[in-house]
Amino acid sequence: MKSRSFLFVLCAGFTAASFGQSLLGLTFPFGIPVQPNSGMSLSMGGAGCAVAAENNVMLLNPANLGSIDRTVLSALFSFDFTQVSAQSSHTNFYAANPVQISIGVPVGAVGTFGISLEQRDDRTSFFESETSFTYKNTSAIYGQGLSARGGMYSWQIGWGRSIRKVAQVGISYERFYLSAEQTILSELELASGTDTSGASNSRDSTHIGSSGNGVRAGIVVPVGSLRVGLTGEYFFNSSASFTRALYSYGDTASVVNTASSNSFTLRLPPSASLGLSYDFSPEWLVAADLSLVFWKYAQVQGMLPQPEIGTAAGFSLGAQYIPAPNLLTPRYWETIRYRAGVQISQLAAKDSYEYLVSLGTGFPMGRGTGILDIALEIGRRQSGQFSGYSEDFVRLAFGFNGGHKWVQSSKSTY
Repeated sequence: MKSRSFLFVLCAGFTAASFGQSLLGLTFPFGIPVQPNSGMSLSMGGAGCAVAAENNVMLLNPANLGSIDRTVLSALFSFDFTQVSAQSSHTNFYAANPVQISIGVPVGAVGTFGISLEQRDDRTSFFESETSFTYKNTSAIYGQGLSARGGMYSWQIGWGRSIRKVAQVGISYERFYLSAEQTILSELELASGTDTSGASNSRDSTHIGSSGNGVRAGIVVPVGSLRVGLTGEYFFNSSASFTRALYSYGDTASVVNTASSNSFTLRLPPSASLGLSYDFSPEWLVAADLSLVFWKYAQVQGMLPQPEIGTAAGFSLGAQYIPAPNLLTPRYWETIRYRAGVQISQLAAKDSYEYLVSLGTGFPMGRGTGILDIALEIGRRQSGQFSGYSEDFVRLAFGFNGGHKWVQSSKSTY
């Protein structure tokens, strides 16, 4: 079932003065997916499931905690610029969002514990159009508007440990929160000359809310210069609710007999990722990830759009280059991390994809105590179901990664 909101927008036809933001995301159950990566992974096309990097803490694979031997902090903030195109109409908008903050703390031989707060999906959208026409010698103006906001956030707490240098393992508990608000405005104004002779205004508002639990687990196995990573995520059934009411435009009291509320069961789709990374030399690292989201096992009801595909696949490929990682007295530019990557992802709607290329740098700070990441993503979202519609985006992200070795690692093995 397609989103009634998106059909509403399509029917408007982008006529007269109109603008919109991320309308394609309204066809997805929870909005446009957001990758809560670190700056390192983000600038490598999103790859990193098998990369041993304290910057990633536990975001891509909780097993990465097993490779961390000092207290670390990772945070990322992004600025998003998007151009929405429909036929010959083009509109621009921008947004700024905190994406993630993560902390990892080693506790000797016990392992490393981590906690993170992440943005998973963004449902922010808006649209307005205005059409003028004449009916029975009377001029009229019909205006439409849509506003949607909210999305899904989650936090997780996890543990990871290295097992005799044979593998790193990790597991985490996850709690998600979904909140989505949507309002459709309609306004019809009839006029004779300059005098208004009639008007009809309404506001159709809906709110959906849910929270639930999930688990993640992962493993990373080093084989010489090659590392193989595998991680999976599973969510349990959770309760959700939605309320809907029709209002006279500008009124806070709903129209009689139009308010309704209901509850339903929601289960987010499980997912899995397989990653490879290879150290060609101390200077060069290459990584690739294959991810799968199993929408056929999700349970989506109520006012949320139904997923239109059974399984969504994504592929990421990236590389990092450090000019002189092993020199005792290198020049500063020789310690900077230079990164690039590409990604293609299938979205939760038929014939809908996201493509992007990424570039980035990591600037060392202090005496090896931190990295300032700058990542640039350039990409496009489009769907074969809607001819002439696309969303071109540029994302500029700033990440900070730092740490200090407060606890001496134990040399014991198990």
